[in-house]
Amino acid sequence: MKLRALAALALCAVLLAGCGRAAAPSSEAAGSSASSPDVSSSAPAATPPPTAEPETKTDWLLEPRTDLEITCSLAEYPTADNGVLKDHAYLSLFEQNGKTGAINFDGKIVIPAEEDVHWCSVCGLTNADESKIFNDLGENVGPGGHGLPDMEIVYDSTLGMAYVLEMEELVPLTNYGASVRPYVARVGTLQAAPADDYGAFLWNNPATGQAEGRTVEWGEGYVLVQPSTGKQVGPVCEAIDRYSDGLYAVQQNGLWGYLDIDGTQVIPCQYQQARPFCSNLAAVQNTDGLWGYISLAGTVKVPFQYLGAASVTGGRAWVKTSEGWGVVAIQT
Repeated sequence: MKLRALAALALCAVLLAGCGRAAAPSSEAAGSSASSPDVSSSAPAATPPPTAEPETKTDWLLEPRTDLEITCSLAEYPTADNGVLKDHAYLSLFEQNGKTGAINFDGKIVIPAEEDVHWCSVCGLTNADESKIFNDLGENVGPGGHGLPDMEIVYDSTLGMAYVLEMEELVPLTNYGASVRPYVARVGTLQAAPADDYGAFLWNNPATGQAEGRTVEWGEGYVLVQPSTGKQVGPVCEAIDRYSDGLYAVQQNGLWGYLDIDGTQVIPCQYQQARPFCSNLAAVQNTDGLWGYISLAGTVKVPFQYLGAASVTGGRAWVKTSEGWGVVAIQT
């Protein structure tokens, strides 16, 4: 009897000792600062938060400013007829308080906005009433007011001929001689004018050889016309910008692309805005509203990352970010 009681007591002691070891954490686990995850758990392991895309860093040659808006680079324009501006390509027009001035790549305001300047193919940089002409240093070198507007051309598709509106006459474009490139003409039709319409243009009717009065009824769109023939080249466009680097920026169906001098579409109309080519690059705005630069082949050379961009001159250009307008280096 005593032996059975002793055996029972021994068995209980062994069971109690085993239960105590199973319930207590091991000394290794208790001392660990980061235990391994329980791989048998049905709960998924936590994933780290996504890494935010870093903002594109802009390497400024000239720190940005927010007190003005760059409107265009004068590199987009040919040299003015009077030859006063020697290095106008390094100047850009800016708008400030509703008026226009000129600034260089060093950030120096060459002509203050109070002068309210604009570009003229004859005068170059001239003020609002063309009473002043400015040189590269912003000096007033004499009066403007040449009194002759840029040549306005109408293309009559019925006649298949382009005419220049010259004072009181409609002169065939072919009278101005051959040119290496087409001109931009506005679509319109010549309408017979009443005899008492003294504001009509004098037109020489090729069928009769007689001078007749004509008015111009403007239509929709613009075309390129060949000066040597007066004929249309390429399609009718909603708008055509000035010629530069062998191409014309044109608008069709609300978007911009480029035509060559033969009127061939070389870069599809796919941009919200497009500037003329300068230094073989053009600043264009994509449909997301961002600006970048493309090559003459239409290849993206500078990614679409800017809120605004002007044309390139000498490897530099004004661009806009959330910080404002500043100057960056652009590889040409």
